[in-house]
Amino acid sequence: MIKEKLQDAQQLFAQGRFTEAESICKTLVASDTTNPDAWFVLSCIYHRSRDYQKALDCIRNAMLHQPFKAFLHAQAGEISQDAGRLTEAEKHFRHALSLDSRFHQAYNSLGVTLVDLGRHDEAIEAFSQCTQIKPDYATALNNLGTALVGKARLDEAADCFERAIAAKSGYVSAHYNLATLRVRQGNNALALGEFHSTLAIDPAHYDSHLALASIYRKNGDGREALHHYREAIRLRPDDANVVNALAEFLWESGDFAPALEMFEHALSIEPGNLRASLCSRLLLPVVYRSAGEVAQCRERFIAGLDYLETQIPAFLKTAKSNLEYGIQWANFYLAYQGGDDKALQIRYAQIVRQILSALTPALFQPRPSRKRGAERIRVGFVSNNFYDSTVGHYFHSWITQLDRKRFDITVYYLNAAADNVTHDIKTASDTFKQFVSPSLLPLGNEIASDDLDILVYPELGMHPLIFCLASMRLARVQCAGWGHPVTTGHDNIDYFISCEEMEPANATEHYSEKLALLPGLGTNYRMPESASALTREDFSLPPGKILYLVPQSLYKVHPDNDALILDVLEQAPGSVAVLFSSERQPVATRLVIERLQREFALRGMDTSGRIKILPRMSRDDFLRVNQLCDVMLDTLHWSGGNTSLDAIASGLPVVTLPGRFMRGRQSMAMLKTLGCAELVAHDRESYVATALRLGRDRQWRDTISRRIVEQRHALFNQTEPVRALEAFFSQVTIPGTSAKFPG
Repeated sequence: MIKEKLQDAQQLFAQGRFTEAESICKTLVASDTTNPDAWFVLSCIYHRSRDYQKALDCIRNAMLHQPFKAFLHAQAGEISQDAGRLTEAEKHFRHALSLDSRFHQAYNSLGVTLVDLGRHDEAIEAFSQCTQIKPDYATALNNLGTALVGKARLDEAADCFERAIAAKSGYVSAHYNLATLRVRQGNNALALGEFHSTLAIDPAHYDSHLALASIYRKNGDGREALHHYREAIRLRPDDANVVNALAEFLWESGDFAPALEMFEHALSIEPGNLRASLCSRLLLPVVYRSAGEVAQCRERFIAGLDYLETQIPAFLKTAKSNLEYGIQWANFYLAYQGGDDKALQIRYAQIVRQILSALTPALFQPRPSRKRGAERIRVGFVSNNFYDSTVGHYFHSWITQLDRKRFDITVYYLNAAADNVTHDIKTASDTFKQFVSPSLLPLGNEIASDDLDILVYPELGMHPLIFCLASMRLARVQCAGWGHPVTTGHDNIDYFISCEEMEPANATEHYSEKLALLPGLGTNYRMPESASALTREDFSLPPGKILYLVPQSLYKVHPDNDALILDVLEQAPGSVAVLFSSERQPVATRLVIERLQREFALRGMDTSGRIKILPRMSRDDFLRVNQLCDVMLDTLHWSGGNTSLDAIASGLPVVTLPGRFMRGRQSMAMLKTLGCAELVAHDRESYVATALRLGRDRQWRDTISRRIVEQRHALFNQTEPVRALEAFFSQVTIPGTSAKFPG
């Protein structure tokens, strides 16, 4: 009779009829308090109902009467674990294993508890013991893989996830974990397959849709990215963060108005959402429709700062994790408006500081001085762009050519992309730490723990997480390079390292940091290797025409440039302006074309064949296009940097009109170094006149081109800037150092 009632209770429990099962078990233990099976079922009922104290009382009664049953101690561990009593849970699981050393489920549960306790090495050992006893236990294999990922043992983790999938068909968690691991390994092709496998099993797997949207977004596949963002929103329409992600995708595509609407929609879902609050008020177009829109957006940005400054106390009441994610924003596009951004950058940096210092006050404290002996100066570099890119080319020598006898170099690389540039930097570093999708605060703590003398951010302002890191005090001396040549506004950035020849006389007024000036280009820039020659026909460029190359990214082409380009084309009949599309920003490309078409219409000019838009291409092909064009037209407000160097390396004359700020004066400094000051205009009229003469006068153009080729060695492969950088590092870290250093 008792046995049948117990079976009834177990069946009712399995059916979720807890109240009825509880009533039977209470009757059983009332008639016999020594019935361990009834106490066990009661503990399971209360455990499922989250009444953890009653569950523990019941399982203790069961263990009192059957103290040597391992599964009872394991059940006590499960209840304690869910109750958050992790130390007790560990004791129960270890007791269960002392009674039954082959109890594989207890090893798995012990591993989970040890992970929660932060003891990852012990957790890996527990999961490993479990899988040795039962090699096809998919749950433990998946858990072991996750623990190994936490220790960056990625290849071993991948093997565990693959074994879990083989052991349990349709194991969604293992497929998803393997997919995220492939992302971390930088293998997005394999990741795509695994995420799609996850969705084949569970089409409503929200995180997979979001991850796929992110990968397709990075790959430039806007259609697929948009599909998966919409699916994620369909699954969780009230999740403001996924609405924010879609808004950012639309914005990056150049679709400003719909992006703004989505951020405002996110605010309607969650009024206190920090990311939506920032973006709904500080968002700027990638490309502007007119100079008037530039002015309007700047006023809107200033009003946004006014509002956000009043809301900081309200933001600080929201969850820490939401703040850590939400504040990761860099107002990158502000610098392309052509204005003086110092005051605005300082105001925005203060908003970031107030949020982050409330989250992690320890990371804003002054770094203690270090007792100096004969050891090397510890220098760290943080970047998302140490690969074949503008930043990689510019700042490669800052790491690879530092004197290793004097400097201990640590690199923090926040990207999965890797190539020859990455390899050179890694080889030249004493310590190379690569992170993919790191978390802000743990990364800040790791950098701070490395006890650096100097921390350098070569392109501060281009990456949201890095911009936030720079708000903190992670090293004794902190510097920004000119990879994004505008002041950071951060009061914890001590120096802005720039180029002496590129800065105007009043340069110190443009920076919140102390200005440190290096000679020449400020770097030992390697001469690009010559690409084999091709013809204009290979790039569908018109033969027999004067080709004016405008190679800048379209977001750098301020509307003020439109009339200047048309002035040249209007006075050089049959000439063609050659630009490059922004394939990741199709709306931006369309807007620039529409702007130029409006200018053509105002002048009554025929647009047919006057503008050539080339697709994105390899650097070798880009250099070939430089070789095939006649003149490079530099852009106002933001001059060429890497693009001007590529033109010079190709012998292509560059016409420039320098601006007020360093970011508009780079080409000027290069041309003057080459002895080609006649290509530096002093107003719009002289700019147009120089461009026209270069286009029409083949003999003069060839003379200039030969001079550029003969003198280009003055810009490339120069060691002096790196030696000056070494002197600067010594000067700011070693008291009494009197190294000669400009600035």
